[in-house]
Order: sequence, then structure tokens, then C-alpha cells
Amino acid sequence: MKALVSVLRPLVLAAALLPAAGWTQAPQTLFSTSFETGEGYDAGFELVGQNSWMGQGTAGNGLVTRFSGEGQQAYVGFFDPLTNSEASFTTWRPITFDPIASNKPVVTFRTTMEIVDSTSADPNKDDFRWEVFNTDGHRLFSLDFDNSTMGICYLLEDGVFRATPFSFVHDAVYDLEIKMDFENNLWLANLSGTIVISNQPIVQTAARRDLGDIAATWFFLTPNSPGDNAMVFDNYTITAESIPTRPTLQLLSVNNNQPLLQLIGEPNRSYILEASTDLRSWFPIKTNTPNDGSFQHLDTGATPLMHRHYRARVR
Repeated sequence: MKALVSVLRPLVLAAALLPAAGWTQAPQTLFSTSFETGEGYDAGFELVGQNSWMGQGTAGNGLVTRFSGEGQQAYVGFFDPLTNSEASFTTWRPITFDPIASNKPVVTFRTTMEIVDSTSADPNKDDFRWEVFNTDGHRLFSLDFDNSTMGICYLLEDGVFRATPFSFVHDAVYDLEIKMDFENNLWLANLSGTIVISNQPIVQTAARRDLGDIAATWFFLTPNSPGDNAMVFDNYTITAESIPTRPTLQLLSVNNNQPLLQLIGEPNRSYILEASTDLRSWFPIKTNTPNDGSFQHLDTGATPLMHRHYRARVR
């Protein structure tokens, strides 16, 4: 979903690849909760069983207050399961949505989260995951936070661990976004503004390509002996929308070797304007969410350069 413009000196070349984008419907909220008492959540009970949240296993789950000014949060972890035969605990809230049939193939999951480390009294460390399942209950992919290495990994449908070069910090609060394009069978994960995983397949087989639920899972790395670590999460939201139209990027003028660019897109959608000198390495020079879908940018940083390329993409 990109448009491209190249500015060369002494020749100036502008390419507006697509016509202006039109209005699209606002995203549909499939489910959203902040786990507050006003929504019917009671910190005196487990999360499982409240407001249609389901679970598998007997390990710790419930509601706490850890994020400053954010009221209650949900968690998985802290407390051992009731039996030694369990290897994990997972909780989910059923969604049951067909993105392609609904003509809203772009599904976005957002949550605020932290990984709480084990205490010195119980030093074992575990994995915490966000797992996406289809309506058949088949796991499609997982995003894994390994508390033993503090690394971020992911698993596709084949169940193979794939490491990323990214890591997390204990007790740090992150904004997680997982964006899934079911029509093009791709997903990405963004952690507080850093894309940690991109362009990975949602399904690798003939599995049903739809959304059953997005689960919070605690995997015990030491059998029969999990740590008292946990994953805490809040502002759990799942939305669906149509595929956004590509933005149009236009070169309006060049004065004193400074190009004036105009992006035309969709109202209230976030766009990133990026620049490059070699078409290989790109860096952002402007991020904007225009109310009317259009904004202009004067690139003063281009003055000393012989050439510069620009592209715009949906954030």
C-alpha cells in the first residue's frame, strides 16, 4: 500500500501512481474491553468465567492493578496450576469472524502489556504468548515472549520457533499491535512503534482463514514447575476493516532544492512519508493522520542531496 515519487536534479520527475483514495467505512469493533468494574469484571474472581472469557487449565489468571492510572488489568501467571500434569494455561474470548466473507479482511489486535519477572523465591521463567486461532480451533500463529532469554520469537502454523533480533524489558509497559491481512494472508507485529515481525503468512496450509479468537497463553518451560512470572494486559481490542486504498503522492514544486510533496489518502487514516537516496534504505520523514485525508510536506532535508526518492504508506 505505497506510492512512490523520485526527485532528481537537474531533472525533476514526479510519479503519482494511483488516483486519489476515496472514503472507506470506519473499522468495525469486534470486541473491546479495559477489564474495569463498570464492564462487569470483579477482581475477586478469575478472569475465566467473566464476560465470556474461557480458559484451558487451572493456573493463575485474574485481575490486578499495575498500570498507573489505568484501573484494572487482566493477567495470566503468578500462581501454579492445581495439578502437575499441566504444561500451559490459556485464556480467550470467542470472536468468530470471517474477515473475507465480511469484506473486512484487515483485522487488528491491540493491547497494552507487560511481562512480570519471576521473584528470587521462585526463579523459574516461562514463555508468554499471544496466539491466533481460526473458527475450527486451529492455531494459526503465535507471538512469543521468552522470559528466560527476554527474546521475542514467533511460531507459524508449522510450530517452528523463529527468533527475531528484538527483546523486551521486565516490567516495561508496551503497546502491542498485531495486524492481519486475511485476504493477502500476511501479518505483522508492532511493539510500541517498532515492527518486530512483518510479512509472515497467517496460514501455511489449507486451514480455514478466519478468526476464532486471540488467546493469552502461559507456557511452562520447566515441566511441573512454572515460575511466579506473569503477563499482564489491558485495553484488549480487536477491529476489522476493508483494505485501505493506496495513497497518492504528488510533487507540487521544488524551490531552493526543497521538494514540496502532497499526499492524498483517506480521512482519519495514519500515513508515513519515507525518503531514500538508494531505493534500499528508507527512513520516515513525516507521520500524519489528516482529518481530510490530505497533507503537504516541505522536505528541507533534501537541500544538499543530488537525488532523493519518496514513498508513502499506510501506518
